[in-house]
Amino acid sequence: MASQTVKFEYDAERNLLYAEDDFDINTPDEADRFVEIYREQFEKIGRPVNIVARVDGLYISDSVRGYYGDRSRPVSNLWCLTFARYGSTAIGRMNAKFMGKKADFETAVYQTREEAVAAALAASRGK
Repeated sequence: MASQTVKFEYDAERNLLYAEDDFDINTPDEADRFVEIYREQFEKIGRPVNIVARVDGLYISDSVRGYYGDRSRPVSNLWCLTFARYGSTAIGRMNAKFMGKKADFETAVYQTREEAVAAALAASRGK
């Protein structure tokens, strides 16, 4: 079972928020809590950010993927300039891609943090 936590590290110079998700989302309440953890972090920073998230520890149940997408989309639209995910395992990357599609979030999933950072910063320069 996941620890139901998200670890954050903020690089103010590059406006990059690193996140490491260790969260199982099986109910609407868990989806709400996960989104709230991110919203609270965004509010602490106080401006939209580029996000790089490690997703190996994130699981979203089929039964709440649509709900999760509906709850997280407004927060992401307000606070996220770019969003790149990465996973160290093929299963983690595959799950993130599948979960993203089901929640109507199309994003690439990279193998390393460095690849995800490069993609997030390149996308940010393009905006």
